[in-house]
Amino acid sequence: MAAGGPEAKRAVQVVAHRQDGTDWFGSGYLVTGDLVITAQHVVGDADDVTIRFIDAPGRVRSERGKRVWAHTDIDLAVVRLYAAMPGTTPVQYGRLFTEAECEAVGYPWFKLRGEDAQADAAHPGKYRDSHHARATSTPLSNTRSGTLELAVAATPSRHPDPERSAWEGMSGAAVFADGALIAVLTDNFPEEGPGLLAARPVEHWYMLPPDRLSELHELIGVPDADRLIQVSAQTPPWPDRPRQLPARRPFVGREKSSANCSACWRRARCQRPQRVPASRPSWGCRASARQHW
Repeated sequence: MAAGGPEAKRAVQVVAHRQDGTDWFGSGYLVTGDLVITAQHVVGDADDVTIRFIDAPGRVRSERGKRVWAHTDIDLAVVRLYAAMPGTTPVQYGRLFTEAECEAVGYPWFKLRGEDAQADAAHPGKYRDSHHARATSTPLSNTRSGTLELAVAATPSRHPDPERSAWEGMSGAAVFADGALIAVLTDNFPEEGPGLLAARPVEHWYMLPPDRLSELHELIGVPDADRLIQVSAQTPPWPDRPRQLPARRPFVGREKSSANCSACWRRARCQRPQRVPASRPSWGCRASARQHW
């Protein structure tokens, strides 16, 4: 792991207590002494959030926090802890230009474990263990959406429910490359299978309106764009990332089957990412094929 990469004690599980009474689960990362970043679709409308730290094997600590910043277009949220963590070093933010080895730590569904008193005597019952994902970025992919595609080295089995992802619970995990935080995991597209993940790169944050970007700078220390760590200083051989944030549209379903290929292409284009880490107690929202993870 590169110096300054993900630290196990700062990679947290996020439990968002939503206003409808349900709890949604995701991952996050402690970027300052009292601030955790995660995916906005994990937190949703929750103001009250529980952040779970693993201090050592069998030692789980829960801290309460409050959502203090969120933006749907970049799928990012910031949670402030009521109790700060002293001695937390600043995170370095970066931008990826070429293929690189990446890593992220989170709490996906496929790490769900049964009751084991030795795992955490204070919190018996089922729990999700941490997963250290290693992946290779594929920078020529997803140039239209501007998301970062990650080809994971170890692929889990598919979820037995075709409407859910085995990666649920991983959304919100911070992605690092060469010691710099470069993205936040957000999506797993069902047609791409469990071997490919998508993340929102840090460079998307600079498309925010100036006042919202200024808020993010004050909260988590995001530097000016020209001060991002360049994971590779090479000029990118692929088109520039889009200068406009991709629109988020509700799931619109699939068109009826058709004999011609153009209709098939249109159907494939309508399919939405499987998001399932903001899992409900029933382990998934089954309202549509677009789910939170």
